[in-house]
Amino acid sequence: MSSSCWKEIRNTNVETTLDEKTEGAIKKLITIDAWRTDDDNEGGEVIAFVVLTLRGDVCVIYVNNVARTDFYAQGVIQEARKEILENSLFQ
Repeated sequence: MSSSCWKEIRNTNVETTLDEKTEGAIKKLITIDAWRTDDDNEGGEVIAFVVLTLRGDVCVIYVNNVARTDFYAQGVIQEARKEILENSLFQ
């Protein structure tokens, strides 16, 4: 089994009301944050963004390239993709 370089990854920062004029073609954005240790004093890092465009496309923007192949990161990113698509169906 592969190991991840992150201890915790969350997609808790969800922006749901972006201004089209200031944010371009982005309808929704989920930030994927990660922590390397269990230390509560450690600052997290943004490793990716999951974006829903006004056209309905879902894009992943990687801030940390390790997230492209990290199994844990990919699992959280795929959950965020599913969440952003499901939530957009009702709006």
